[in-house]
Amino acid sequence: MSRTQDVLAATSEGALSEYLAEEIHRRILTGDIRVGSWLRQDTLAAEFNVSRTPVREAVRALGGRGVLEIIPRRGALVIGSTPRDIRENYEVRAELEGFAAELAAERIQTAQLTALRAAVDDFDGIVAAAAAPDAADRDGELESRWTDANERFHATLLEAADNAHLAASVRESRRRLPHNTTFAALSGSQRQLTINAADHRAILEAIEASDGEKARRLARQHLLRAADLVTRRFERELEVQRRAR
Repeated sequence: MSRTQDVLAATSEGALSEYLAEEIHRRILTGDIRVGSWLRQDTLAAEFNVSRTPVREAVRALGGRGVLEIIPRRGALVIGSTPRDIRENYEVRAELEGFAAELAAERIQTAQLTALRAAVDDFDGIVAAAAAPDAADRDGELESRWTDANERFHATLLEAADNAHLAASVRESRRRLPHNTTFAALSGSQRQLTINAADHRAILEAIEASDGEKARRLARQHLLRAADLVTRRFERELEVQRRAR
């Protein structure tokens, strides 16, 4: 059984369409599903061995992200995201999450600070595990651990900022890209994983020191660094796709 099949087998009904949306979006970004092509829901349902209902919900979600254009009586046309779209998304998020870090430095509660520290410690553990001889065999596990720690860190940061409108803006920006794009760009480099973990710890330390200006600057730099990594990765993959055609 493939890793995708393993994930699908373990996925609850409620989360299945979300998983499918993330996977389809990832394939569009990497060029495996080409911009300008039509998505066939019955073909996707057969490939993932699921009913058409979660596929239909996934397609609807991607239409909401602007990745697909839903055309009545014709289907779903792949519009996709360009490297420029990805970079611009991250640039907006860098400003928003930088502001969130600044607010968090002023407003964070003890329980939230504890949660940030736990996430940062988990990042350090992932960096150590990625350096182990069997790291390649555990790539899926490391991705899952990193994704969990990253989600907890950034969600706690937004919670600590205590600004509902800011949180809504960040969520809207984040949903326009699959959640696993950053780890995919990081996973091939122990150096970049180490830098990423150090970024999170530095942001935490600025928040612990109640230094809002520094927390904002570090969070912004962190997101812009991710923008560079992710856009370069997709530019390379698009070039590979072009050469294969």
